[in-house]
Amino acid sequence: MSIKRIPTASRPVIDGLEALQSFRLTKARALAEGTQVPVPILPKEQALPARVKGVVEAIDRLLPRLLAEKSLTLGTLFGVEEEHARGQSTPWHRTIAGANALAVAGLAAELTKQVSGVGDLCTMALGLHAGWKGAGGFGYLTHWAFDNYDQLGDLALEFQLHHELPGDVATWQPAVSVYSSGVAMLPLLLSALALEPSVGLGSAALSFLGGAVITPLSHQWQHIKAPEWVQALRRVGIVGTPQDHHRHHGGDARGLVEGERPRQHVGSYDILSGHLGGSVNELFDKLEIPRRLERTIFLLTEKMTGTGVEPNAWKEYPELKQIWTAPPSEREAVKRTLRLARLRQNLETKTAQLADAQARGPIDEPSRVVIASYPAKIAKMEVQLKALESGLDPIVAELTGAERELSALSTPLGLRAQGGRESRLKAAQARWTQAIAQLKEAAPWLLA
Repeated sequence: MSIKRIPTASRPVIDGLEALQSFRLTKARALAEGTQVPVPILPKEQALPARVKGVVEAIDRLLPRLLAEKSLTLGTLFGVEEEHARGQSTPWHRTIAGANALAVAGLAAELTKQVSGVGDLCTMALGLHAGWKGAGGFGYLTHWAFDNYDQLGDLALEFQLHHELPGDVATWQPAVSVYSSGVAMLPLLLSALALEPSVGLGSAALSFLGGAVITPLSHQWQHIKAPEWVQALRRVGIVGTPQDHHRHHGGDARGLVEGERPRQHVGSYDILSGHLGGSVNELFDKLEIPRRLERTIFLLTEKMTGTGVEPNAWKEYPELKQIWTAPPSEREAVKRTLRLARLRQNLETKTAQLADAQARGPIDEPSRVVIASYPAKIAKMEVQLKALESGLDPIVAELTGAERELSALSTPLGLRAQGGRESRLKAAQARWTQAIAQLKEAAPWLLA
């Protein structure tokens, strides 16, 4: 996508979900026509949310006149009337972030006092791990919800806007990143501190609530060069890697036919926990948790109102609606029909492009290199089509997925992400070997 810097007056302002949808249509039209895409403007933000601002002003009216005369009001402290640039922290952001940090430290100190032996240490480790994975699962589900349902308001706007301007989050100050989650988790952290829970429950609560607070910050770290200590945690699998998050933005082509664009923003929603003790992203994606929830919400709202509420994923990829509104017994048949139709279409397109290039005669060197790869791609698609028609597509899909995983792990980016790399490499090699053996037995012609 080419970006052209144009006068501010000509640039669209995204200040709500309707404006975001309008920008998406403009962007899609510009990309289809090959014209320039304008860079949108994000409006300045108020220092405090409107509701909080009202509470602060009400308290200020109750304060003694002397304090008001000395400018010692809450409004002055938090900069109620102050406008600030997007991503710049204010006293209010820093207060919420600091309060969460103190609450986490207080709860950790309280739990440490209760540890009296190896048994308590083991219980604490299990609690911390369970809570951390729970925070990853909670983050997965909330991320999915805000990405897909505009009805969730301003937070949905923030999540969806990130897909259009992913670099924006890299400019945020840390207090801004943790603010939205910190506001929600602070009362729960204070409650846990007041209740003085046992080592096991307290450790799980500490890890879950603390993880939920820093989830947005973990997300920011995946878009910038993270601190060294974060990179160390990535290597042992405690926090997620940029490669994990790239599957969300870049798309995971697993299970799709050759040539189909990867489905972005439909999986890998966990932006916190790593692979240690099992990957939340891999588990939830494999179980197709988002699609099952989307189907449930659609059917319930259709029954209640007559019109089912569709997620944004279905609007972006209509085939998902075809698959998941079909009865469970027919779902695989629908998937197969869609794969066959898409593969035949891709095969026809690629064959026509090759014939057209050959008919035009001499072409420039870059185009010649691209066209030279077409015969191999066409042959591969013909094999895939034959495999689909023969009912061997699950084995081919497993083989393709293993090859893709091996390829990703061999890139410079994959080599640097050492955390869990060896185990993932062995697993991919085992999947590849098993798929090859199955194909040799069932359809040796596929390997010819």
